[in-house]
Amino acid sequence: MDHKSSLRLTGYTLIELAVVLAIMAVIAIIAYVGLSSSDKGEKLVDAQNVLISRLRTVQNQVESGLDAGTTPIKTAVFNPANKTQYIINGQIYDLPEGVTMTALSHPVLLCFGNPNLSTFGSGCSDVCTCNSFACVDTGTGTCANSLSPVIITLSGSGSPSKQVAIDGSGLFINRIYVP
Repeated sequence: MDHKSSLRLTGYTLIELAVVLAIMAVIAIIAYVGLSSSDKGEKLVDAQNVLISRLRTVQNQVESGLDAGTTPIKTAVFNPANKTQYIINGQIYDLPEGVTMTALSHPVLLCFGNPNLSTFGSGCSDVCTCNSFACVDTGTGTCANSLSPVIITLSGSGSPSKQVAIDGSGLFINRIYVP
């Protein structure tokens, strides 16, 4: 009997190794795409939650009089010309990278007033000239009362948009919520 013919070679061929590597590469690509799109969605949800939290904090401060009544009204500004920032009480906040505000055609000024006060003092008409919780700068030198609720839409590439709604009447914000 021939010794060479009775030996069986064991191991993998080059073709088998190439197939296994190709399958592993496809799985890695699918996992990467899934994780990266999930991360974008998390950024939007985080941005939405942070915005709601900041707006509710200001609302609570005004309503509870935590600033000792020295500022009976506080403001938040959303400007479509700057889609990556918003201003609350003079403090500028940046949205996370890749997240922008959309669906605003004109700048919106939100006014947070204490519903327990009958008057806001002389500074109120300078800040909230519409005598409404939400004023829209129409670009014509005048402002108009905004429809209630005001909807702020946050968007990111490849992810469904998220919204924050602010509802109110007069100079008072009643609700801040996710529609």
